[in-house]
Amino acid sequence: MDTNPDPGTATEVYNAAAAAGANMKLTIYPQNGHDSWNKAWAEADFFPNVNRANKTNPWPLTGRTEFCPGDAINVTLGLTAGFDGYEWRKNGVVIPGATGNTYVATSIGTYDARIKRGTEWSYYSPIPVVIKIKTPTVPPAIKLDGLQSRAIPSPDGKTSVTLSVPATYATYSWKNVANSTVLGTTNKLTVSNPGAYTVKVTEQYGCSSDFSAPYTVINAAGANPPAAPSNVAVLPLSKTQLEVNWVKNPNAPNPETGFEVYRAATAGGPYTLIDTVVANTTSYVDDNLNANTKYFYLVRAVNATAASANSNEGSGTTLNDEAAPSAPSNLTISGNAGSFMVLTWGASTDDVGVTNYDIYVNGTKSYSVAGTATTATVYNLVKVSFTTSW
Repeated sequence: MDTNPDPGTATEVYNAAAAAGANMKLTIYPQNGHDSWNKAWAEADFFPNVNRANKTNPWPLTGRTEFCPGDAINVTLGLTAGFDGYEWRKNGVVIPGATGNTYVATSIGTYDARIKRGTEWSYYSPIPVVIKIKTPTVPPAIKLDGLQSRAIPSPDGKTSVTLSVPATYATYSWKNVANSTVLGTTNKLTVSNPGAYTVKVTEQYGCSSDFSAPYTVINAAGANPPAAPSNVAVLPLSKTQLEVNWVKNPNAPNPETGFEVYRAATAGGPYTLIDTVVANTTSYVDDNLNANTKYFYLVRAVNATAASANSNEGSGTTLNDEAAPSAPSNLTISGNAGSFMVLTWGASTDDVGVTNYDIYVNGTKSYSVAGTATTATVYNLVKVSFTTSW
């Protein structure tokens, strides 16, 4: 197709869509006469488009053709008005008395129609309307909303847990499986009581799902806790990494399902949960840390019913960063508008990472931008005018 044909030599072929919702399609074949028809018929979508645009195709007034079990079905189907006759069928059987350009369907089935112009009847709809029972919505799996412990209270001081499902449904209904009280109607639910929680959802024009599989928020002081990890020790690996090691009891009567690793900037906390690892793990590498900085760690084991006591606190210091980053390169100035200038430069390199760039104006540090930046604007400059006399 040429989108810029010579209008003096173009032949235009139209496929006009009569049914509601269909589109008019215009294809222009420049430098062609009657051969345009051969090219149009050879288009992959020519005949499917004709079928979609057929006057005998009914359309549902609201666009809804799927219903939930127990829903009242009441759908007005329509055809273009103005023909000399109409005949509707359901499942291939003519519907007595259905002779208008609309028909109200009240039950599931396949509905098609034909129209009469003068004394001649058309064939029946190439694309009928199928009214059916919608497949029930499958309930989503409940997950924790971000990194948090499912065992409360937790060493980071949290006494509640936020549960989450995708925010793509029309309605939500949360409850604790122990009772029928509705606890929330959005895609997230924050709970402070241990227990099993479940959610029911519906889609737009969808059927209500069954309640989802329960998600259990654990009482950290519950029965049958796993053994606490011990002998936490922290080893420096680099300027940005520390390795946290601990010992687990190989003969504990209640095995863990995983370990939670917490970090603090000062001894005794406050702590932040930084990761969870699977059962039987006894080490964890913490990275993206600051050089020559001391960090404090503790580890907690959890299982399906409880959490262990906290481990001892271990600490370690990342290696010292003694290598300076390379100098920025290719400093250029653009956008000079008299009172400001835009600076651009090539990024520096460093084995740890550049934290910031300092910008000096006339020898004085005036700006500091992030280490990821390679451009900055300097403001409040004074425009200098020069005059020359002879």
